[in-house]
Amino acid sequence: MWHRLRLRPRMAAPTIRHFSRQVEHGQTITVHRVRFSQQKRYIRRAFDVCIVVYACSVFYAQIVLVPLDKAITKAVKGLPAVEDDGKDAVQSIFMPFPLTTKKIRPPPYSGRDPEWQAFIKLSKDKEANTSMRKDLAEIVRNEVGRSQLAQRLGSPIKVRRWWLDAEYPFGPPPEYRRSGLQYDQQGWKWTERPVDEKTAMRLERVLWPSALGWSIFAFAATCLQQNVREVQKHFGLQPSHQGSPSAPGGGATALSSAAKTEMQRTLHRLRQRTSRRPEEVQDPGALGSSQPVDGAGGASGPGANTAPTRPGNQARNAPGVARPGPKELFPGHAWIRSMIGPKPWEAFRMTLAQLWRPVVPHPPKGCVIVTGLVELETPRGWVIIDVLAGFDPTTRNYDGESLRLKVRRIQPRQQSPRR
Repeated sequence: MWHRLRLRPRMAAPTIRHFSRQVEHGQTITVHRVRFSQQKRYIRRAFDVCIVVYACSVFYAQIVLVPLDKAITKAVKGLPAVEDDGKDAVQSIFMPFPLTTKKIRPPPYSGRDPEWQAFIKLSKDKEANTSMRKDLAEIVRNEVGRSQLAQRLGSPIKVRRWWLDAEYPFGPPPEYRRSGLQYDQQGWKWTERPVDEKTAMRLERVLWPSALGWSIFAFAATCLQQNVREVQKHFGLQPSHQGSPSAPGGGATALSSAAKTEMQRTLHRLRQRTSRRPEEVQDPGALGSSQPVDGAGGASGPGANTAPTRPGNQARNAPGVARPGPKELFPGHAWIRSMIGPKPWEAFRMTLAQLWRPVVPHPPKGCVIVTGLVELETPRGWVIIDVLAGFDPTTRNYDGESLRLKVRRIQPRQQSPRR
């Protein structure tokens, strides 16, 4: 019904006058409505797409797969003959494809599984539970002793107390699989293969660098704000500060000579500290003095901002090892830093430090998850470490790759005021 009520396009006035000159008066004019339908082109487009896909596949097979097949066949023929022991003489070659990694959740444990039986046996053994917690506390103490935190708070480090709980998982950790092309005696075929969890997590971080992306966004936002302020300052559009002190003679804002001198000294000390390397700075938190702080009071400054590192970082952070600085690695680092300014780089560094986390896989299959807090005592204070580790009840050992440590709190023995 609605198509009948649709407004029809009117004929143009010049066209009507043109017909009126050719048609005699009193003659009947019959108007025939003609509908122009467009030709259906989706069939032709689908046909074109099929031709293009077929041509690309043939081109890829002739240019890539056929030469690769010939090279592999030639290399296999050149190998010495081996005795047939029932196994394939030719090792298969697997080429994984990107963006094909998928996470698979395996089924939970059943009551007959050996892992669940080991959990039951461990839960009933009180001595094994106590020894399990004590061993984890010793591992935490050794890890902290090999980190920079021990250099700040002193040694020896003792285990004061711990709060550790054992969690028995209902199922094994997730598994990862990826797809790709596999070549064997039967030829090429599309298949799936399991991949290590740590490798899959690293590949995901490379493909989706979220921490690096947010850090670059913070860097760009800080640069934009800095440029906007500079443009406002150049054109005199910077808003005036209402709370600034005014001079006694007039309404213009001014600072006393003593305040200006103190600000210049503070800025000079800040430039010295930012130009020095981190290992040369004794107390980054104190701005009033550039002398190193001795005694127990010095533990409150650097110790509060230091986290335990892995044993692999000890050789890299050793004082005897010469490390190339940014000026040696990047010749234009000083020029770029002077052009952009320190604030965008500081925003990038802080955002990356907040979001970056090391790649730590889940505990292996059949492990008990031990989590909690461990308090350590040092000559200059106390440290509380948040720990998560996987304990294998069969071997009675901890898995080193899944060990996670994080500083929860640092309490110095003697704390001096900041000002």
